[in-house]
Amino acid sequence: MSFNSDAYMTRGFQREIPEIDKLFLLAMINEKSALPDNEVDYLQVFNLTREIVGDTVFQKIENTQEVPSSKSEVSFPLPEAVTAKVFCIDSEEYFTFMLAEEY
Repeated sequence: MSFNSDAYMTRGFQREIPEIDKLFLLAMINEKSALPDNEVDYLQVFNLTREIVGDTVFQKIENTQEVPSSKSEVSFPLPEAVTAKVFCIDSEEYFTFMLAEEY
């Protein structure tokens, strides 16, 4: 599985996830799939959490996969940060971003 096809989003994902987060999620998928000899699982899990440090609100995004096991994360200031669990599933014809509750 390589996530080298068209990307789609469910309505819930489109409605609930801020645009900047959508761009970061896509960038994380693209970065992971572009690495040489990197095995990318067809199911990518993203945990988005809202964290406050001092007076600044941060969006933390943690990306995990099961086979092979891997984990990466990114954090950046974002006043409209959200807490959500997002799945990205690759069917090889296309891949879809969806909220966990839409699965």
